[in-house]
Amino acid sequence: MVYKRKTARGSYGTDKLQEALNKVRAGELSKKKAEVMYGVPRRTLSRHLKGEVQKVGSLGRFACDLPPEFEAALVAHAVLLQQMLFGLNTVELRKLAYEIAEKKKLAHRFKNQMAGRTWMQGFLQRHPELVIRTPEPTSLGRAVGFNEPRVRQFF
Repeated sequence: MVYKRKTARGSYGTDKLQEALNKVRAGELSKKKAEVMYGVPRRTLSRHLKGEVQKVGSLGRFACDLPPEFEAALVAHAVLLQQMLFGLNTVELRKLAYEIAEKKKLAHRFKNQMAGRTWMQGFLQRHPELVIRTPEPTSLGRAVGFNEPRVRQFF
C-alpha cells in the first residue's frame, strides 16, 4: 500500500531546517524567531539541537531496514543482472532484500518472506538510478546479433 501525505508536517524542507539550525547555533536568532522566519517548529529545532535526531530532516527514530552498504550492493546486483539481459521485477527484488536481511541477520520488519511495498517505494526513491519495469525476455539471436561489426555494417 502506497501512503499519501495527509498533513503539511515537514513541508518546510531540509534546506530551511538546516539554515534555521545554523542561525540558532550561531546565536543570530532565537528558536522562536527561527520558527516564525523559516516555518520550522520549535520542538523540531530543539530535537535537532539536542542531538536526538540522527540525520537532518529525518523523523528521528525511524531508520531504513537495510543499512546503506547493503542497499548499494542490492542496487549493484540489480544493475549487473540488467546488463546480463536478466531484469528483476518488483516481487523478485523484494524477495532478494528479505533474503539479504535474513542471511546477514539484520533486524528488519519484513514479513511473508519478502520486503513490503512501502519499503520498495522508499528504496526506489532513495535510488533513482533504478527503474523497475516488467522485464521482457531477450531472444538469443537478438543478444548475439547486437555486436560491433553488425552495428557498423548497419550504419
